[in-house]
Amino acid sequence: MLDKTITKGSRDNKLTRKLVTAVVIPCYREKSKILNVLLKIDSRIDKIIVIDDACPEKTGEYVIKNSIDPRVVVVTHTQNQGVGGATMSGYRKALELNSDII
Repeated sequence: MLDKTITKGSRDNKLTRKLVTAVVIPCYREKSKILNVLLKIDSRIDKIIVIDDACPEKTGEYVIKNSIDPRVVVVTHTQNQGVGGATMSGYRKALELNSDII
């Protein structure tokens, strides 16, 4: 089990905060599967970052219209960057959202 807290300070003066977790999901031609994938993500995950890597199926738009999960954030590329580029975009977005664990 993942301990999602961080403690700072002395024994008598502790500051504890919950660590923010994020998952990054690069998407290209995955429209038929993406909603099912999103439904299976554990509730302990705080942010779900979907990267539409210039998908001709417009997976990002599909997720925005059909996912009701408030944890989902969609990033859309105008030009395909490949799985590596999409993953890096997701990491950058996760850091922008103050995620501690990606």
